[in-house]
Amino acid sequence: MAAAVFSDYGYSAARIADMVRMAGISHGNFYRHFPEKDEVLLAVLEEPLAELPRPETIDALGRVTGEAWYLILTGRSRLR
Repeated sequence: MAAAVFSDYGYSAARIADMVRMAGISHGNFYRHFPEKDEVLLAVLEEPLAELPRPETIDALGRVTGEAWYLILTGRSRLR
C-alpha cells in the first residue's frame, strides 16, 4: 500500500494519511511500526534492494556473472 502511495505521489508529497487509509489501519498502529516516513520508504525498498547483484557477482568489466543471473532468475544458487 505504501509503495502505491510513493509511486503515485512521490516521496515528498506522499502522506501518511493516504497510507493509513489504503491499509485500513489507525494512525496509532501505523506510527507504532513506522515512527517516520523515511522508515516506511526503507521498508518498501528493502526487498527490491536485496535482489540487486552483490559486488562479488560482478566481474572486472562491471558485468553481472552467469551465476548471479541464475540466482536472480531462479532464486537458487548453483554453488554448493
